[in-house]
Amino acid sequence: MKRANNLFHAPKRILSLQSIPLIFLPIMLLLTGFALWSMLLHRAEMELLVESRNAQEAQFAIALLESKADQLSAGDGAFQAEMLAHELAILKNDQTDQAILIVDQQKNVIYYSGDVHPSRHLVTHPGVDEALNGESGAISEPFPDSIHLISYGPVESLGWAFVIEEFWDGGRFARLNLTLLIPLLLIPLVFIFFLIMWSTNRWVLKPLAILNSYAQEVGNGNYDQKVPLVSGIQEINELYAELESMVQKLGENQNSLHRYATMIQSGQEEERKRLAQELHDDTIQSLIHIDQLVQLLDIQPSESEPLREQIALTSSNLRAMIQDLRPSYLDELGLVPALDMLVKSLGIGREGISIQFQSAGNIQRLSMDEELALYRIAQEGLNNSLKHSNGSNLSAKLEFKPKLIQLSIVDNGTGIQQNVLSNVSKHFGLRGMQERAHSIGSEIYFESESGMTLISVQLEK
Repeated sequence: MKRANNLFHAPKRILSLQSIPLIFLPIMLLLTGFALWSMLLHRAEMELLVESRNAQEAQFAIALLESKADQLSAGDGAFQAEMLAHELAILKNDQTDQAILIVDQQKNVIYYSGDVHPSRHLVTHPGVDEALNGESGAISEPFPDSIHLISYGPVESLGWAFVIEEFWDGGRFARLNLTLLIPLLLIPLVFIFFLIMWSTNRWVLKPLAILNSYAQEVGNGNYDQKVPLVSGIQEINELYAELESMVQKLGENQNSLHRYATMIQSGQEEERKRLAQELHDDTIQSLIHIDQLVQLLDIQPSESEPLREQIALTSSNLRAMIQDLRPSYLDELGLVPALDMLVKSLGIGREGISIQFQSAGNIQRLSMDEELALYRIAQEGLNNSLKHSNGSNLSAKLEFKPKLIQLSIVDNGTGIQQNVLSNVSKHFGLRGMQERAHSIGSEIYFESESGMTLISVQLEK
């Protein structure tokens, strides 16, 4: 049985695996949030990198123009345009998508290469006015389809404004945009993880949960339920087959134990009946004969009276014992009169204790086994109450309902301890009542709290 109990509780331990998806859900959400945050942070850092590189190129170009200022100032517009194209070619790259703009103090375009956003006018381009005023800096302007990084500064020797503009989505570092997608790889990984968890729950944890629930029912003694059909991995199917076989064997063993207990009780009752008959036919008759012999002896009544009283007391005690062993009222008159006489006999000589019996419904005779089992349960229950409950009011009630016969025993005593109720099988009196109830196919219930104990037997008809 210890092995069986271990099997019943093992699925419960395995079942805790179902909490894994719930545990990892906030972790996965946190990682996804971290991935998105990392992506935005990475993008911001890349913008700063490109902006810094763009500003450095602007400074390099301005320094180059300052070194060529004398030559540029000496030539005309065509010479200046040709020379600027030659000198600034060093900034160009096959991977660079840039626009370079040079404007003089009169806002005449001295040089222009590349493409700017179609919404701009060259002379009003951001950075032009600032550079003509001798300022240097950088500007980041978002557009629906791109981000434009603009660096500007003055060519002081010539009085020109130098502006270089780069497209974030089309510039030299455009390929680095692909790195923004790397953190997003966590999102499909999260999806794959939960897909694995769902599959695990579908094929492993859910079948285990069903078997666990059934195993708990079996652990409580419900062997009649059919093992629920489950499917899953091979180990689950093997566990299902093993559990089904084990439950079948446990049910057969339990039925054997019930039959054995019923046979023992039947044997006890037969032995009690035999002893009661022998005491009545032999011992009681012998005492009656002794009493008659005492009467016939030539003895003074004052001398014989104590002996006759002792004989009468012994006879009375024997009759009470015979009644306990095998109540004649039960065989001759039925369960209701037998219970009524039981309650009356238990109340004799008990001051301060009220014991009552009540019957209700359409009284009918039951089979001898049913009447005897209910009588013994009432006898055991009332005796236990008198011995252990310290109650002042005890009652037994037998109700005959259309499809149910119910026996109830109630007292107002201290109650049965919960540890006793939780393990009835270890207490002989309660276990005996339980076995008697099961022997006639009925159910027995024990309820107890401070100030009240109820024993209820329900027999369906």
